Amino acid sequence: MVADRLQIDIAAKVRAAMDSRGMRAAELASATPGRNRATIYRTLAGETADPWTSTLLTICGALGTHPDELLDMVPAALEPDVQALYEEATHLEDGDKGLVVALMRSLQRRPRESMARERSTRRRANLE
Repeated sequence: MVADRLQIDIAAKVRAAMDSRGMRAAELASATPGRNRATIYRTLAGETADPWTSTLLTICGALGTHPDELLDMVPAALEPDVQALYEEATHLEDGDKGLVVALMRSLQRRPRESMARERSTRRRANLE
């Protein structure tokens, strides 16, 4: 089953990260505030059917690693023109970066708002 394989992989990856840092299970459990020690041990043993994202984030924090690194996640490649724009934006001053982000968010919302307006217009037309 895919979920079982994923869970085993998560446990193995956490253990590998612990080993590379010379960390024992008890140390990890102590370094995860707000988490029940048993939850950490079950996660390490691969017994947790579906570990909560918050549990994995807490474990990553204790290990000093990013979840993407721990789970071997590779970010999706950007289209070349978007990648070029991103590269340009990384060199902007912080205030300008904020403006770019705000603009991108407004553009991202735009199609959803347009679709909502269209649905509303269609509903009104059907009522008349």
